[in-house]
Amino acid sequence: MRNATAGGSYATAGNWSPASVPGVGDHVRFTNAGDYTVTFSQSVTNDRAWFNTTGGAITLDLGSRYWSLTNSVN
Repeated sequence: MRNATAGGSYATAGNWSPASVPGVGDHVRFTNAGDYTVTFSQSVTNDRAWFNTTGGAITLDLGSRYWSLTNSVN
């Protein structure tokens, strides 16, 4: 689960709870309220993504990279 409400790098372990960057088989959850941007410094593959926030917007800054989900988006 994303725990950095001020945004920042997807690849920073401290931005996640538990403090580990999500891997291929992981479900990624964005649940923090507020506006923030998550920056991708490399292409990433995860199992699922879940977006459930109130009072804000999440921006994914992929640049020229991709984010691949092997299952579905919730």
